[in-house]
Amino acid sequence: MPSRRIEPWLADDTGFWGVGAAVLGAMSVLKGLRLPSLWAATQAQLDYHDGFIKRGLFGALAHLAGIPTANYETFVALSIVLLAACLALLVWWILKSGARQIAGGTVVVLFAASFAVTYLAHLIGYLEIPSGVLALAALLASETRLRLAAVLLAGILGVLLHENYLLTFLPLTLLPLLLAALKGRAPGRDLAAVSAVAVLIGAVVIIEAFAAPMSAQRVASLQAAISARADFHPREDFFAVMTRSAGHNVAIMLNTMTRPAWWAAQLNACVVFLPTIAFFLWTSLRMIQLDTGPRARVARTCVLAAGLCPLLLQLVGWDIYRWYALAAFNSFIVVTIVRRYHGEAAASPQGARNLALLLAAINMATGTGLFDGHRIDTFPFIDHWRALFDWLTGGHRLLPPAA
Repeated sequence: MPSRRIEPWLADDTGFWGVGAAVLGAMSVLKGLRLPSLWAATQAQLDYHDGFIKRGLFGALAHLAGIPTANYETFVALSIVLLAACLALLVWWILKSGARQIAGGTVVVLFAASFAVTYLAHLIGYLEIPSGVLALAALLASETRLRLAAVLLAGILGVLLHENYLLTFLPLTLLPLLLAALKGRAPGRDLAAVSAVAVLIGAVVIIEAFAAPMSAQRVASLQAAISARADFHPREDFFAVMTRSAGHNVAIMLNTMTRPAWWAAQLNACVVFLPTIAFFLWTSLRMIQLDTGPRARVARTCVLAAGLCPLLLQLVGWDIYRWYALAAFNSFIVVTIVRRYHGEAAASPQGARNLALLLAAINMATGTGLFDGHRIDTFPFIDHWRALFDWLTGGHRLLPPAA
């Protein structure tokens, strides 16, 4: 009887929730998936053709590889490949970390269903995606002899892709090294090596962040050059970013924080993301086996910092939901890192499993704060299939979504 084969599988929490995580993860991605935005397509045109500029590495590498990102459909294809690579590396890392063993697999289910995954898909075309590829690759190399070199290389490339790598993914790539050093016999020597890597990457950020911003004349020339070669109209308000220094961005945000609209968005983002972030960080702290002493305090501080660092980006950028989504993503990756390097200290209480599943249900029902007024698509994702069918059968040209 088929039921006799199905019932044992349904009773196996790890197996059942492994499949459940895959299904919910696919749904979370489809909820937020869209064509790359006009802002992302415009940003991808930056390169080093007329000298060093921030965020120019992506365009420079695309040009070196002969990929014409000035053609929007080509940029769409490249963005899809990068998002798929990021998701594939993410799945690989989750499987390697042993995170599916935590709370019967429900912690992974919560992440797969989380609005953070939806937002990750929504960021298709943005530089966080290739940055995430670098960070996940560095994590996968974190157990090899080249781990310091991998973290250093990923860090330098990451901050050249986008300076926010310093607060988004660098803390994640450093965390395995820090936890391994704290468990080692010579923590001082190992921590010194990790600190040296962080200092070198920080120096690159300082050089990039504190370099003189582009003049209005140079930006106008850049905008004209991009407009001439792209088959889409670049987003004009993007170019103002290139004229601002880090200090200017902070001043703008401090003024923005005086407005009620910012606080309303902050409250909404907290409601959406903080319960999930708190659950992941609580799970990580509970698993750490260093129970007492100064090493334990340092380990816990590193765990919290790696998870929450993206929230500091609110000092330089308006995208509140984006920073909270990255904090939720980081907090889960922290769980996988702690599981990989410390193991599961004790069996998860039934209450943790129930809470993870409740939060997963809430996350699946969440859809707010996406860019450009975009709304999530919902199961069975008819809009996606209709758009794909029209493109395949009608020869419709792909166009950037309206800003």
